Amino acid sequence: MAGETVVDVMGEDRGLDAVIEITSAMYEPGLVERHSTFERSWFAVGAPRPAGRRHVPAAAALLRHAGTVEEVDDIRSAKWMKLVLNAGELVPSAILDLSIADCARINTMRPIMIRAGNEAIRFAREEGLEVRPIFGMEGAAAASPDTFMETILDELVAHYVKPHSRSTFLQDWVKGRPCEVDQINGSVVEGLERHGLGAPVNRALIEFAHDIERGRRQRGLHNLSPLLDRIEELEAAESSVTAV
Repeated sequence: MAGETVVDVMGEDRGLDAVIEITSAMYEPGLVERHSTFERSWFAVGAPRPAGRRHVPAAAALLRHAGTVEEVDDIRSAKWMKLVLNAGELVPSAILDLSIADCARINTMRPIMIRAGNEAIRFAREEGLEVRPIFGMEGAAAASPDTFMETILDELVAHYVKPHSRSTFLQDWVKGRPCEVDQINGSVVEGLERHGLGAPVNRALIEFAHDIERGRRQRGLHNLSPLLDRIEELEAAESSVTAV
């Protein structure tokens, strides 16, 4: 989500931005495991400012050697749609110490993943961003705010991740380093707060991620029930504040 930072450093006429979907892993230095085939690797390329748009075709042409590329005018909306997915897939699966696919198959966890993404969708709508298909998806379900997260999560599990693919957050924890939960899920919480709205699911996910990184919890399936309880507590607290 650093497109504007790139512009600040490089200048409006040189700044480009991109969305990427390639599932991969790196557990040994310099040894990259690419889990997505060429056909299932997808990029969106755009410019945060009009002055940089002239560079988009050249960047897109280079990236087409690695996968499918879409040139977009509204790159911020496309990037936020990827953040919607990331908010729901990355830290939930890491907290349970599961692959993304295995996490999504847990009956009580899949709705939490979808609700985390839906909170991000709510912010997008408050900001006037376009809810749009990414990854080459088509159809009304992929463009509707009510069904976007569920649709893209199913698409990801069916076609983009392998059964053993771990999220980037879990890979960070395996390596003993902090993940980007504050930049991903934190963006949802902070963004909705600016609009006077709550994000109890993302807030609970952040709390559990911080506890794991600080050694107060261990990642694993034992976190499922406490996580569900904490989300319920935060939702009840938010409801009581709203009622007052």
